[in-house]
Amino acid sequence: MTVVLFALDTSASMNQQTSAGIPLLDCAKSAVEHFIKLRSLDPTSQQDVYLLVTSQQDQHAVQVDWFNQPSPDFISKTFLPTLKVNF
Repeated sequence: MTVVLFALDTSASMNQQTSAGIPLLDCAKSAVEHFIKLRSLDPTSQQDVYLLVTSQQDQHAVQVDWFNQPSPDFISKTFLPTLKVNF
């Protein structure tokens, strides 16, 4: 089993835009999504555990924890929607 922790800076500075006009936070979220999609092509990734932590200063910093992951469709139904919607 591989444990992957994504730590995302969700502070106001991540609203800065690239030269292409894309917010830095959107770039970071896309990178996480791309990593997960590529990793899912590896047959050994079925046992992977993904955690998502943000830079929020309260109890909501942990967005996806160890206990959110019992279902086989966790990535598509929990992790990626949380990544896209919550910040």
